[in-house]
Amino acid sequence: MHRIILFATLLVALHVWPSTIRAQEAEPLQKSDIIRLLTGTTYTKAEVAGIIRQSCLSFTPTERDRTDFRALGADGSVMTAIDGCSGGPAPAPALLFSVNQRIFDVSAGDTLRIPVTVNRGAAGESGLRLQLVGSGALGSGSDARAVTDANGRGTFVVPVGTRAGTYNLTLSSDATIGGSRAITLRISPAAAEQATGAPDPIALSTEDEPTPLRLEVSDRFGNAVGGVEQECHG
Repeated sequence: MHRIILFATLLVALHVWPSTIRAQEAEPLQKSDIIRLLTGTTYTKAEVAGIIRQSCLSFTPTERDRTDFRALGADGSVMTAIDGCSGGPAPAPALLFSVNQRIFDVSAGDTLRIPVTVNRGAAGESGLRLQLVGSGALGSGSDARAVTDANGRGTFVVPVGTRAGTYNLTLSSDATIGGSRAITLRISPAAAEQATGAPDPIALSTEDEPTPLRLEVSDRFGNAVGGVEQECHG
């Protein structure tokens, strides 16, 4: 009789043991808990999935974590339970513009090369079509474009036009990219090439009174050039 009672007690214990363990797992599971459940022999994969659904996770699994879980034997039911607790796969890091220089000083008539990098986390993002909005108004008629290479790098080739001045341009893309997108071009006149004077012609006088003469110096595009020393010889 004693043996029958002992045997019945063991059967009851074996029957309730999994639910007792699950109750102990009510706290959100850590990464080490998931590894322990997957590498142990106590639970089936269906039971592991049930424990995860009940307790959920105290962390958001990375793609590396998910790869490791699969390597440890996590099947579809386990991964589905993980996705349900963590809100799905961990979101990919946002794309960000990275530019070493944002203000460029150039001369009228030059062609400027502007390197840009687009990163996703620590890695460059390849194959993105980029646009430098506003650069077409400098004279080319269409905005400069670039495509990122395998390292996430692209280069805009920008004819800066013939008009001196300061121009604010904006980096853009078909994709949503964060980070500062402002680029400033400060275009100065090209080398001085010609001077005009007023009055023209200059009236010669025999009197001692000087004749006022105003000179304007410009580059080949007509931009005024300052700071040029002029000499007049009589």
